[in-house]
Amino acid sequence: MKILLNRRKLLAFVPAFAFLSSSGATFAKSRKFSSMEELRLYVIEILKKMPGMTDITADKTMAALITGKYKDKEFGFDLGNLYGRIQAQGDPDVLEAIRQRVQILDSGKSTPNDINDLVIVLRSQEYVEETAKLGVKIKQEQIAGKLHAVYMVDLPEAMSPLSVQDLPDYSLEELRDISLENVTQKLSAIQKDNVAGVVDRFQVDNNTFLSTSLVLLDSFWDSLDNKYPEGAIFVVPRMDELFVIDAAIPGAANIARDVIRITFKEGFSLLSDEVYIRRNNRIQIFRPLK
Repeated sequence: MKILLNRRKLLAFVPAFAFLSSSGATFAKSRKFSSMEELRLYVIEILKKMPGMTDITADKTMAALITGKYKDKEFGFDLGNLYGRIQAQGDPDVLEAIRQRVQILDSGKSTPNDINDLVIVLRSQEYVEETAKLGVKIKQEQIAGKLHAVYMVDLPEAMSPLSVQDLPDYSLEELRDISLENVTQKLSAIQKDNVAGVVDRFQVDNNTFLSTSLVLLDSFWDSLDNKYPEGAIFVVPRMDELFVIDAAIPGAANIARDVIRITFKEGFSLLSDEVYIRRNNRIQIFRPLK
């Protein structure tokens, strides 16, 4: 089944590489980026050389976000997914990804996508608020605290959020079921590493930004039931990693907060500074039982 996205409404919030056109600027086809900040500076350099681009700014609160104006219209974009693909693929042709998105922007037409491309990713409350400021109300659900599930279309060159006007014939529950099933199908392999004997780190190969989506899958938790019989504490300080800790371990919450603190010092792809627990099949903010 094919779907039509309300792309016109989303052009105000497209990924950075949707804006590169034949501006005459010359950049290397492919290069390596050691951090999100390095990628962001590179994209800002590109945008500043483009006709019609003004007020290009690195957001002070979100390490992956750039804002600005294109032909006097405000826009913002999150580089998180592009950086994740760079990390997973090694050294892709970044400019080719940019050119592919330009074709969508230049055409001004809605782009048909297969419903199998729908996924759910976790994003912060700040992300939801920033998109709203830009006039784009996206399909999303609050999971717990400041953690939100955002519905997106996962394409090879980008992830694009769905607006509330997209797919009016589907209920949110139907979209949730479809998107979670698609996430399951896209999990080629899951890397699991143990840190210091108490923290399990999970990351999805080839699409690292689905790593945090694992917490929404019953099948993922079912596979861990024997290891965490009293529940599991987890944190998602970065958009491309999931850390899980046995709730029965003394001081588990303090260990989780240490993971957050260390990750936030790195300063890129940041997602949440909250500690969560999955208890009775529900994700909640962790609060010690009295």
